Amino acid sequence: MVKTKNPEREASRRHELRQACHRMLIEHAHRDVTLAKVARSAGVSKGMLTYYYASKDELIGDTIGWFLAQQLQLLETIAKSDALEPRERIRMLVAAALLDRDATEREVRFQLEVWSYCKGNPDAMAMVSAGIARWTRWRSG
Repeated sequence: MVKTKNPEREASRRHELRQACHRMLIEHAHRDVTLAKVARSAGVSKGMLTYYYASKDELIGDTIGWFLAQQLQLLETIAKSDALEPRERIRMLVAAALLDRDATEREVRFQLEVWSYCKGNPDAMAMVSAGIARWTRWRSG
């Protein structure tokens, strides 16, 4: 019997792999991140990881895109919520931007690795630049 693909399971697995890659980029330099280490961190085999991502560059690129989209979605959700009073919206936006010390340290480590990775990867740099452009357009209006 032929198994059919389960899109929800595949989306969930990709999400788990992106989260594992994100954690690895917080803890290690991007040069030290390998598919095997990410797979181990995600609790899957390297073969399972390569089913979803053919290369380290593909995985890191998808992780960067996921991170940027997640950040923008959070800010848009808060800013566009009609259920919140303006003062509460502002409080939530400030709280989203001003993380606690540990969270800030993790995000700075991740972003430093992203920028370091982008120096040698034009496709990743284009993705980050596009994310910044979306943020700028959103912020402007």
